[in-house]
Amino acid sequence: AADEASQTIYLAGGMAMRAGRQGLDDVYTADDVLALHTPTATWKRLPPLPNPRFGGGLALLDGELHFASGGTVDGSRAGGRADAFTADHDQHWALSLADPTRGWRARAAVPVRANHMAAATLGSQ
Repeated sequence: AADEASQTIYLAGGMAMRAGRQGLDDVYTADDVLALHTPTATWKRLPPLPNPRFGGGLALLDGELHFASGGTVDGSRAGGRADAFTADHDQHWALSLADPTRGWRARAAVPVRANHMAAATLGSQ
């Protein structure tokens, strides 16, 4: 998600590899939420997602970040099969950028469980 007014780009969740490892069993889902202020090239950590997710949709609307759906992965349970360790979710959370210390709040669930979502806003919608 991006905020043109504040020149900030937001990232949330993702998949990562345990440090120093390279096997399928070392993949995990992240809950990190980061903000990049582009004029100064500085990163800031925001409150983490309530649960780790990858491939969810992230959008900024009316001063709130919205994260919806996404998947989870636990490589330690993979057993060598990439399709054996993912689950899709329908949760939708919002974070007020005016007061991020309040944390992420649950919102209406997404009607379809999915990952690798896209999200966008146009004007105030």
